[in-house]
Amino acid sequence: MSQDVTGRGIGQPGSFLFTITPSDTEELQYVTRAVRVGTGGDLAVKTDGGSVVTIPDVLSGETLAIRCVRVYATNTTASGIVGIT
Repeated sequence: MSQDVTGRGIGQPGSFLFTITPSDTEELQYVTRAVRVGTGGDLAVKTDGGSVVTIPDVLSGETLAIRCVRVYATNTTASGIVGIT
């Protein structure tokens, strides 16, 4: 299970960054407050609320304000993904 280490409101700046390696079987070590994409493409995620969705056409350098617990390898074509907590 992913650990929520924020302890602060979603509107506050992130305090911890980590590299995300997409996986169809492993949850992230931490719940994100945002995800930054280095190279654009599709991003398949599972949110902390349990939604599973593929976000199409994420731009290079885009930061998405999403709380997710998994980034799936299947259907993710974006790379250089960084989690922000």
